[in-house]
Amino acid sequence: MKRLMLVSALTALAAQPLSAAVIDQSSFFDGGGYPIQLSQIASAPGGNGRMQAHSVTAGQTGLLSRVDLLVAEGNGTGALVLGLGYGLVTDAGYSNAVSLVIDRAQVASYTDLNNGGFTSIDVSALGFNVAAGQQFTIHLSAAADSITNRFGWGFGNDIDGNGTVGAFADYAGGDNRVSEDGGSSWSVTGYDRAFRTWVEAGAVPEPASWAMLIAGFGLVGAMARRRRPAMA
Repeated sequence: MKRLMLVSALTALAAQPLSAAVIDQSSFFDGGGYPIQLSQIASAPGGNGRMQAHSVTAGQTGLLSRVDLLVAEGNGTGALVLGLGYGLVTDAGYSNAVSLVIDRAQVASYTDLNNGGFTSIDVSALGFNVAAGQQFTIHLSAAADSITNRFGWGFGNDIDGNGTVGAFADYAGGDNRVSEDGGSSWSVTGYDRAFRTWVEAGAVPEPASWAMLIAGFGLVGAMARRRRPAMA
């Protein structure tokens, strides 16, 4: 009976469903007939390239499994580099916790963007976990190249002067900042960049399953003590 209780608890825990990745935060493109505006990301000699970062506030707890970016390649042959770090980017700078090099062939073209395409990046292997309400930052830079390596990150803009942004809803969970000196200092742009984050929450066992498991381990321990041979 006691063994049955432990086996039942373990079975119940194993049966808990794993949560699929879901969209957590979004500042994404809604074209509405407007061409996409791009803000430059570029490498430069000596490392003083143009970098961009957007702060995000997580809505769910779990593994950050994917980041979708409305980003397009420009000239050059080098890669795009995506960094993730906890906390907000500040005036003084920003340090990445983990980063991922994205081959240029994976990045959409400007034509792709205007046809509804985007660059989807699997970041699950980075093991970057977030908690609901926690702030973190998406950082984009261009890898060094034999010539200036450029990309563009989509943003909303009132391009026809009628007061309609026509690209993104305002994102209240963080700001976009740009660095012109390789990351030594950062300034707020006032325009949110286009991104979408996906979080995989992971299974949390039901309280009843935890209670059964604890009780089962307790009974197994009691049985082990009872069967222990007496010391001579």
